[in-house]
Amino acid sequence: MIKSELEDFELDKSADFSITSNVGIKNNIYAALVLGVYEVLMEHNFITSNYSLNQFENVISLFNRYHKLSDLLKEKSGKGKSPFSNKTARSLLSFSFVSCLLTALFRDNTQSHQESLSVLRSSNEFMRYTVSVALQKIQQLEETGQTDGPDGQNAEKIFKYLCEITRVLLWRYTSIPSAVEESGKKEKGRTISLLCLEGLLRTFNTVQHRYQNKIPQFLNAIDVVSDGEGEQEDINITEKAAFHIRQFQRSLVTQLSGDEEDFNSKEAQLLVSILSTLSRLLEPTTEQFGQMLTWTVKICKENNLEDVHFCKGLMSMMFSLHVLRKSPASLLQEMSRDVHCRLGDIDQACHV
Repeated sequence: MIKSELEDFELDKSADFSITSNVGIKNNIYAALVLGVYEVLMEHNFITSNYSLNQFENVISLFNRYHKLSDLLKEKSGKGKSPFSNKTARSLLSFSFVSCLLTALFRDNTQSHQESLSVLRSSNEFMRYTVSVALQKIQQLEETGQTDGPDGQNAEKIFKYLCEITRVLLWRYTSIPSAVEESGKKEKGRTISLLCLEGLLRTFNTVQHRYQNKIPQFLNAIDVVSDGEGEQEDINITEKAAFHIRQFQRSLVTQLSGDEEDFNSKEAQLLVSILSTLSRLLEPTTEQFGQMLTWTVKICKENNLEDVHFCKGLMSMMFSLHVLRKSPASLLQEMSRDVHCRLGDIDQACHV
């Protein structure tokens, strides 16, 4: 498969990929099968490699073939709308392998592994592809309650892999700020940091939806500082959630305190969504909830941004928190005064 060219499969640029013809439909199915074979071989080579340099070079060679065909399908998708337009083909990598690969790429510090892992880490496209597949698998789990692979219906193992993936994504996002990543390389598509953040939002939603009774274990397992180890008895959900909330609060403050041209709207929106999701784990009567509410109101008052989607998310979170603690009447009144102060009278004949 490494030595084979796309022409050998009759899937080169001259091939028809439109869904309006029988040949185009057949080629799309054929291309999906070839992509799947590349992925299965990548997984097999990695698992059997024992961190061999040659095996990892094979993995990258297979990925380059995969990436070339995938790009061709995306290019052709604009000419007839193939099933690959606007979405990534469903990956055949197993959930357990995605967890293993992410951990190796971002968190493996074993000295004897570094030379071989550097082959994979040197490809930013491969790193981004791996995180994208993790995102796809988490979405599949959120929507269906199971994933692809031999352990796809084993709830305990799926939960274990989900915790491992979340811990890696959290470490990657908090260790390498997106601003640093973006200043280093200007590439098409979302950055790895942004993909990690999107993955974190999906995992937090998935756990609250699918694993409510395991939330304490989840919050303990994703602790980057302790690597999820230690006692799991008497875990205080509010305290653990508040700890993670503070991490994302710092990231949002960093976004807001920079220059306006450096403001990353997508990242800020994801951070607000994550904060809103995690805030649901706080008990309204606790000190941590009060601190979260006070911080949110302060952020709303002290920042003047014209990003509609970000402001909408931030205001929605503020009202959702406020209504759990006390009546929002006074907040609405204060907000109305502020709106009037900025926009003036709507009806010039009526002064407030």
